[in-house]
Amino acid sequence: RRLDALAADRAGFRRRMLDVDKKHGRATGALLMRTYRAIHNWHRKVLTDLPESPTVACETPRVRSRDWALSDDELRRWWARVRELSPVKRAWYLTALMTGARAGSVAALKWSDIDLDRRLIRFRVVKGDRPYVIPLPDRLAAILRHYREREWMPNSDGWVFPSPVNHGEPLHGRVKTPGVAPPHALRHTMRTRLAEAGATPDLARIALGHSIGQTVSERYITASLLTEAVRPLLNAVAEKYAAIFAWE
Repeated sequence: RRLDALAADRAGFRRRMLDVDKKHGRATGALLMRTYRAIHNWHRKVLTDLPESPTVACETPRVRSRDWALSDDELRRWWARVRELSPVKRAWYLTALMTGARAGSVAALKWSDIDLDRRLIRFRVVKGDRPYVIPLPDRLAAILRHYREREWMPNSDGWVFPSPVNHGEPLHGRVKTPGVAPPHALRHTMRTRLAEAGATPDLARIALGHSIGQTVSERYITASLLTEAVRPLLNAVAEKYAAIFAWE
């Protein structure tokens, strides 16, 4: 529908937003509201006779922050399930757990992105198109080395986690396994465990590949020069996981 038609039908627009909120959840409703408002207001700069956005007749859904970080007991249950998976899925989940990277970033990994000798890992496919490099925790480096030498399914594309079903493609980024917490919960868990390990906000952002630059002081930070400063923190979190899982 045309923007001017939507603007003239505030009641209809409001009903539609309420319907989205009910059927798809508040997070989706809030995102849709912000996106439409941004599009409409941008066009008003050009189309000066365009009425104001119909979002003025709607309340933006309030979305509670998601407490997705896993507790010690939840992590034990998580590992009890994950260790029963196939080698490729098990290595995928452990990589997500010990790096805190987004699911799509983990799925897109190739062996050319991982330096097992220097213990570094580069995530190329990332939100906001900002590739980043972080230290590979010692525990994870050992896991991936064992996986590559004994369990990896060789493929011409060099995918670290090749799909066992779709030849030539990586394991899908939206990995869903019954009884296993969603991958993004592992990212929340990493951020929480970094705080537990004493990470400063800046180093936690670097570890998770978040952008730095909200203040003038933060914009002075060159994240690539702080890669090694993050290593002790990631190793501390990995050792915490090992203790929880009762690994040797």
